[in-house]
Amino acid sequence: MNLLVSINDVIRAFWNKNKKPVGAGNVMYTPSNGGMIVGYGWAVYARRKTVYTGWRGYSSTTSKHITLITRAAPGKYSTSSKRPQVGMTMRVKKAMRG
Repeated sequence: MNLLVSINDVIRAFWNKNKKPVGAGNVMYTPSNGGMIVGYGWAVYARRKTVYTGWRGYSSTTSKHITLITRAAPGKYSTSSKRPQVGMTMRVKKAMRG
């Protein structure tokens, strides 16, 4: 995984359905489970064509990331007020290693 990327590169990888994981800081895109953006290793910000806007307000950085995800692909997604989480499963750990 290339560590010299921005949050915008992570978002682009998600919407373009890249085959390889991309990470920037505490946010990463993993193609597993149909593709998702995970923050802090456990908070699912977006999965497939759903953006989880319930994460807005968790932190100012998280709110900014959710806004960037939604602005990157207007009209291509549905929203949910849920706050889904994943554990640090072996699949996510493997994706983070690249």
